[in-house]
Amino acid sequence: MLLSVSCFGFFGFICLRLLGRILFKFKKEAVTSLCDPTDGYWEIQEGKQDNNFTCTGLSLQSTLQWFFKDPSLPNGFTQVGSCPPLLSNGSQPVCDMKINPSFKPSRISSDTSVMVVNTTATTTTVLFEFERLICSELESPDTSAGCRLDYIYSSDNVTCTVQFRNETWTVFGQCEVKKTRSTRGRYRCEWMMTKQSSILIANVSMTVVSSVGKYFNGSCNFTSYLPPDGQYTYRVTVVPGEVTVNATFIGNNTIRRPSSTPVHNCPQYVYEGSNLTCTCSVSDLDSPTGALQWNSSQSTQLRLAGLQAGYSETHVCQLLWNNTVVQSVEYKVNVAFGPNNVTAAVIDPQPFDTNGLQSINITCSVSGSNPPASITWVRSRDQSVVCSSPLCVFTPKPPDDDGVSLECRARNSITNKTSSNSVTVTLNYPPTISPAITANPELPNTQPVYQGDNMTLRCTVSGGKPVNATVIMFTCPGKTDTSVVNIGTSNITSSLMFLPVISDNLGPCVCSARWKKTDWYNQTVSWSIIVYTPPSIPVIIPLGDTTGRPVYPFMAGTSGILRCQSNQTGRPEATYTWPVAAFGQTSGSNLTFYRLTREDNGRTVKCRASNNYTENRLPVDDATFALQVYYEPVVSFIQFPDGNDCIQGSSVSGYKQCVVAEGQRVHINCMADSNPPPSSFRWMTHGDVFSNTSELMITSANYTIHNGDYSCTVATKQENMDSRLPLTSSAVLTVIVGYPPNVLNFKINNVDNMAVNVQEKSNVEMKCLCNGSPSPSIRLINATGPEQLLNQSISVSADEHQREVSFRIEQVPCEASGVYRCDANNSLGQDSQSRTLLVYCGPRNADFDGSPPTVVSINSKDISVLN
Repeated sequence: MLLSVSCFGFFGFICLRLLGRILFKFKKEAVTSLCDPTDGYWEIQEGKQDNNFTCTGLSLQSTLQWFFKDPSLPNGFTQVGSCPPLLSNGSQPVCDMKINPSFKPSRISSDTSVMVVNTTATTTTVLFEFERLICSELESPDTSAGCRLDYIYSSDNVTCTVQFRNETWTVFGQCEVKKTRSTRGRYRCEWMMTKQSSILIANVSMTVVSSVGKYFNGSCNFTSYLPPDGQYTYRVTVVPGEVTVNATFIGNNTIRRPSSTPVHNCPQYVYEGSNLTCTCSVSDLDSPTGALQWNSSQSTQLRLAGLQAGYSETHVCQLLWNNTVVQSVEYKVNVAFGPNNVTAAVIDPQPFDTNGLQSINITCSVSGSNPPASITWVRSRDQSVVCSSPLCVFTPKPPDDDGVSLECRARNSITNKTSSNSVTVTLNYPPTISPAITANPELPNTQPVYQGDNMTLRCTVSGGKPVNATVIMFTCPGKTDTSVVNIGTSNITSSLMFLPVISDNLGPCVCSARWKKTDWYNQTVSWSIIVYTPPSIPVIIPLGDTTGRPVYPFMAGTSGILRCQSNQTGRPEATYTWPVAAFGQTSGSNLTFYRLTREDNGRTVKCRASNNYTENRLPVDDATFALQVYYEPVVSFIQFPDGNDCIQGSSVSGYKQCVVAEGQRVHINCMADSNPPPSSFRWMTHGDVFSNTSELMITSANYTIHNGDYSCTVATKQENMDSRLPLTSSAVLTVIVGYPPNVLNFKINNVDNMAVNVQEKSNVEMKCLCNGSPSPSIRLINATGPEQLLNQSISVSADEHQREVSFRIEQVPCEASGVYRCDANNSLGQDSQSRTLLVYCGPRNADFDGSPPTVVSINSKDISVLN
């Protein structure tokens, strides 16, 4: 049988010996008391009438006894009461109540007995303050059960709060009790947490302080780890009194672990030597509120000063929740610097053989740069971009790219710093142009060379590298494998020397050139040698006609032809020119003279035979020829010193005249220019021979005897039986035995007076007659205005020695009044007469300014007023 006791009060006293006997008696059974499950105490509340204590597990026929146990009691025990078994009819028996009405036992069933303690029934509280209340079966005294007693004032005016603390990441609960009392000092708080079910999370002692009388104020708190995610409520059972209250939440009652990932605004790169300030943030810190901080700064702001190259620490922005990093983001500090060192190199061997189609590999490496620098290859000379990668495949174009400097530029896009290094590409390459043949002395291809000259032909290949990689084969007619090869810095030359040039050298020369790679360069050029020779010295011959008559010397007034020719025409065939043509008309080797004159006689002509040889080397001598032209005598007259200086020109073409006064001496010589030279002279006058010499002599001139024409006839020599000879010609000299001029009369309107009056607007005619020998010149002059020219006419009378001049004025104006003079003169003297013309005029106004009258120029047709 199981005996259980619930402690709800103690009734009666029992001695220690009896208790021991009962415990011993029930050694095989179990009596159970229903005490507080947490600490085994049975609370007796102050002011409560029904503090019940239950004892169970009794035997059916057993009698239950109740005892107080306390060291203050005699033998430590005092019986409170007892209850027999149920009556046979099953009804409750009457129990023995030792301390009634404070302790009232009862047997409510065959195996259960209840002790009811009424704390209001007495003012003596000592009964309630004994140590324990025990129940046992009388028949089995060794079997018992009991509860420790605690006389209490149930906790009153209890307030509890709870919160999730993020500073400690704990659950923190706190209760305040305004009034309480426990004789056993049982002051505690039991905390229950409820999510879907309730669990005890804390059983903590209460701190009490004396309040009023025997009562106390109390407080208790607890701290616990945060529970898992979820929504929670808390209740608190406060001892003494087992008062349960719901804790009030401070803040959020939800546990939610953060799920957002932190972000930061830190730059990807930081300049070397600069400071860094950036911030970390997150969209939600959740509940309780998490803490966001950098692991190095313990705040949301990261500050770093004076960052240097090589600094690459990783900083973590941590979202801390419940002392755990639940989310984080890393930031690795990238200090941007450099580039510091650039190394450029040519991978392929140098010099690099190429014909412009092969590529060479060059490489560039950069150190000391963050972020990695971008690489650009450029030509140093023109900054043109070659490629944009560390390994550059470059196709050089010879010869321009031989020795080209390629610069590797490393640029940090963050720092904008650029460093560089260069490589030089050296090339081997074939020539790019065909061989060139030149001559020394300078001579274009196909231009002739002259026999006897010294000449050197050179075949040159320019370009290519190395130059000695080009092989030249150069041959000419009469010249084979005897070429001389000269290697220069930029070309290679094969030379053939001609000392001197001979006709056998005529023909083509061939130069073949090949670089070391035949398929890259293999070219041939040719040169033609043309050898020239000079013509012989030319001669000039006159051409005859078909009649066989003499044609040379040429005759003045006729035409003649000269021809130039050589016995050997040379190579190429000579051409003929006339460097001195003497007014002839050239036509190749012929020189034609049309209407030869005496001036052509003795002229020198030159003929030249020329070809390329004479023009470019040594010319042959010109042929020189002096023209012989027959021409009639050209007669002229000169006076001897002892004669009168009388010869003068005549108004008749071809005539000369000698004007002398009577009694003067005439001594004149007849001269002639002719080819052939003159051989005879003859003077004739009036059909008679005056002299057979060249001289004309008149000792004293007489107008009647000697006045007249004298003809001088000249004849040339007869030469070489030329039927065209002799040639003759004559010239006339007129001898004039004369006198000075004389004005015979000067008439105005046929009136020969010194002054003649006429009416205004009448017609006026002036006439002046004079004579003289030689015939004089005559003119009328307005003496008032001699600079005016008068429109006059002159007539010659039957007597050639008389002349008349006339002048007519139509509608004569008043202003024509004045003095008119008639002047006559010849080589022997002069004469003049004047007449005054008075024109009667009507009255007229004087000039406004008092100026003299206007001078009028008058002629036979009109009148011009000259101011």
